[in-house]
Amino acid sequence: NILGFIAADIKGTGSWTQLYLITDYHENGSLYDYLKSTTLDTKSMLKLAYSAVSGLCHLHTEIFSTQGKP
Repeated sequence: NILGFIAADIKGTGSWTQLYLITDYHENGSLYDYLKSTTLDTKSMLKLAYSAVSGLCHLHTEIFSTQGKP
């Protein structure tokens, strides 16, 4: 995993909505800042892309016989 997920929340009154995503703290900054300041070789770039795609596949995999994802 690139970034550990802690929690998510939605707050709103009907006329506005705020979305909150709480993740682990990384003292070296955001993924955006890292990618902006670092040149990745092909192997590292493919590993990062594979990790992101694997996470998306996991999130979109249907789980049968439960009310939701664990």
